[in-house]
Amino acid sequence: MIRPIVHRLKLFWKLALIALLIPASISAMLIVALLGTGSLKAEYDNLYGFMLLPVMTLDQGHAEAATLSGKLRLLARTPLSPSEREARVREVQAHDRKMRESMTLYAREWVTSMSSSFTDELSAADREALRKDELASVQLFEVAYAGYVPLRDRVLTGAPVDVEQLEQALERIDAAMNALVKLNRRTAELSNANAQSSLLWMQVLLALLALVLSGVGIAVAWRLSRIIIQPITRLTRMTLRLSRGDVEILEEGEQSLALDPDTKDEIGLLLRATLDMVHSTQQMVSAAVSISHGDLTVRVQPRSPKDALGIALGQMVAQLTKIVTQVRLGSSSLASASAMLASETQGLALDAREQAAAVDENAQTLKEISASVMRNAESCHQMEDMARLGAQDAQASGQAVGQTVEAMRRISANVSLIEELAHQTNMLALNAAIEAIRAGEHGKSFNVVAGEVRRLANRSKGAAREIGELAISSMGVAEQSGRLLKDLVPAIQRTADVVHEVASSTREQSTSVELMSHAMSQVKQATGGNATSAGQLAGSAEQLAAQADSLRRLMGFFRVADGESPQSPLVPEPPEDAPPGEVPEPLSTAHLTQGVPGLEEALARELAGEFKPS
Repeated sequence: MIRPIVHRLKLFWKLALIALLIPASISAMLIVALLGTGSLKAEYDNLYGFMLLPVMTLDQGHAEAATLSGKLRLLARTPLSPSEREARVREVQAHDRKMRESMTLYAREWVTSMSSSFTDELSAADREALRKDELASVQLFEVAYAGYVPLRDRVLTGAPVDVEQLEQALERIDAAMNALVKLNRRTAELSNANAQSSLLWMQVLLALLALVLSGVGIAVAWRLSRIIIQPITRLTRMTLRLSRGDVEILEEGEQSLALDPDTKDEIGLLLRATLDMVHSTQQMVSAAVSISHGDLTVRVQPRSPKDALGIALGQMVAQLTKIVTQVRLGSSSLASASAMLASETQGLALDAREQAAAVDENAQTLKEISASVMRNAESCHQMEDMARLGAQDAQASGQAVGQTVEAMRRISANVSLIEELAHQTNMLALNAAIEAIRAGEHGKSFNVVAGEVRRLANRSKGAAREIGELAISSMGVAEQSGRLLKDLVPAIQRTADVVHEVASSTREQSTSVELMSHAMSQVKQATGGNATSAGQLAGSAEQLAAQADSLRRLMGFFRVADGESPQSPLVPEPPEDAPPGEVPEPLSTAHLTQGVPGLEEALARELAGEFKPS
């Protein structure tokens, strides 16, 4: 009855049942503990209210009685002054009043006034005698107190009293109070024993309840865990085998993963979905095995519009069928095209060899032109250097002529100065002659000297005039030479610039010729390589024809929907008794395309539907 209900529960409610075991157990133990603590509280309330308080009251009265006895004996035996006696009397009366109040409170509140439960416990324990003894002890105290009062009054009034009788009365009061204290202690011990018994009973009950609830909780949790874990364990084993590629688990799975028809939780749904996935995967594997054997007639039915694997496998079969058909049709075209390619490549090789010879002749011619241009460039460079040197010399000559003109001007100025000096000298000589004449005989020799000086001055003046004329004429020639040199320097500079431009153009021509020569060398190498490649391409074309025939036979491995099959497939059909897992090794075209550059890429493009013959 319970098992079908549990199986119909969702996984959330199953886990919730396991989680609810803990609060349910705690609640049960809490209820029992509350009931037990209520009983225990009643016991301790009885112990405090009906045992502890009476004992404390009796102890207080007993203490007052002991103090009263001592002070009363002292008052009866010791002579005192009136004031001291009056003080002693007040103390005795106070202690007597307190003792009497304690005993009156005890008799009124606690004598035979126990709790009903404790009274029942006393009856069950056959302890009713305790109550009778308590009443007798109270009556004994009242009798002893009644006998004590006259003796006390005599002592307080100062009348003579029999001390021995007083001692006996006090002893009877003390004995009655001691008896009451002992009875209350016995009753308290009995109440404490009952409280301890209740506490022990509650502890035992809680321990038993904890054990029972733990056992029930463990059993229920174990059962629910089994209901949850068993399908998960089975699903895990199946998923692990499926993750390793083992799809031959459907028959075993249908037996070991049998589900209760009422199981509707998430795990049941997951198991059913997994079984459906295994079944579908087996169908896909069967289709893939057929395709690997070359059978493209297999039909793949997707489970739903979102079955990506089924749709992709169906598209793959359709695409493979289309590709195989196209490759079969294209293999013949490839064979004829390869024959045409071989013929064309032979002509291309012949043209390449002729082109190589022509390029070689052009290269030799360019070498000669390059040598001539280099010589012209060197000559232009020398002319440029000479023109620059001439311009520099002409500029230096112009500067020298300018300096010469300046020197001529200074000479002309100095000649005028010399003429002036000659004139002054002539005047001085004339004055000296006049003075010599005046001196007479003594001045004759001086007159002769003055005449010689005057002649020299005239000659110097004439020479200076000639030098001035020559300087003026030379200065005109020098200025004319300077103007000519100034006009010559720009012409020489322009000539140097023109020669420099010619030299630059010659160098550029030389560089261009060198580049052309290098390019012709590369063209020569490329032409030779083209000739070699053309020869190789011719051989490759022949190999391509053979490969086209091999490709046609290779495509015969596949069977398409029209039932067409080659007579001699490259890979034999697997035997009928072969295990399902044994699949022929995948075909490879590596040995067919070896040694043919670009053929493997061409085949790949052909298989992808992208081959475009050039």
